[in-house]
Amino acid sequence: MRKGMSLVEILITVTIIGILASIGLITMNDQVKRSRDDRRRIHLTKIQTALETYRASNLSLGYPANLNQLEPLYIDGALPIDPSSYTYYYRRIDENSYTLCAYLETGGQDDCGGNCSAPGNCNFEIKNPSL
Repeated sequence: MRKGMSLVEILITVTIIGILASIGLITMNDQVKRSRDDRRRIHLTKIQTALETYRASNLSLGYPANLNQLEPLYIDGALPIDPSSYTYYYRRIDENSYTLCAYLETGGQDDCGGNCSAPGNCNFEIKNPSL
């Protein structure tokens, strides 16, 4: 009866463990990107709610000229910050309309231009509900 494992058996075992670990890391990286994108969507929804509350309180003014006008009355705490240090892009079109954009790492279907300090163009857009 043999004691221990041969060198070939050890190499095969290490190779299989390495392949499984690589697959796990790739899957985990994709999950982390999706998690950050979900957080971005939640942030934009929070900002959108604050924008609608601001407009309802200031009907004659419409939407604010910039997002800083939402603090501290219309948004809890500070404005949300992108989880990867990109920026959210807000553009007031007129007193009754706006666009709010972010860069999604897993891809988006919109093109808001290169205003998100990201590797690509902002690719996720929310417009005010009345549009």
